[in-house]
Amino acid sequence: MKYKEILLAPGQLEYATIVGKKRISNRYKRMTYGVKDSVIGAIGEYAYSLYSGLPFDDNIYSRGDGGIDFPDGTDVKTSSFMGYDVELKVGKFYPAVKKYVLAQYNDYFNTHKVILVGEISSNNFWTKSKIKTYGKGSKTNYVKIEDLDRIYS
Repeated sequence: MKYKEILLAPGQLEYATIVGKKRISNRYKRMTYGVKDSVIGAIGEYAYSLYSGLPFDDNIYSRGDGGIDFPDGTDVKTSSFMGYDVELKVGKFYPAVKKYVLAQYNDYFNTHKVILVGEISSNNFWTKSKIKTYGKGSKTNYVKIEDLDRIYS
């Protein structure tokens, strides 16, 4: 079975890109660090909104959205890593999150395709997750792709 692929129209991709850039520039007035991550995140959220029928939240928050991307408590995590061993990574626990969705998108391939890989409830994520330490000691919880309920076409 194939994962669910969402093809964004050029205007949709452009709109999500603008929202992602505005989000990061609002939080970090003079920094460009994190722009690509913010844009990729917004693109994944937009694709999930098309799949789920839930509204895309294009609001710009001064301190983030509290982990909630959608009214049902879904938090979409988008990875630019397109490998089959992609992991769902969460850096911070937000009690209001009900489930996590893992999406993949990479603009290097010059495509408008977002892959919705799978989902996991917040409770299952925090029960099954392991910890990785990156760079300057920042810790991130993660689960492997096998722990997700797949989203198929």
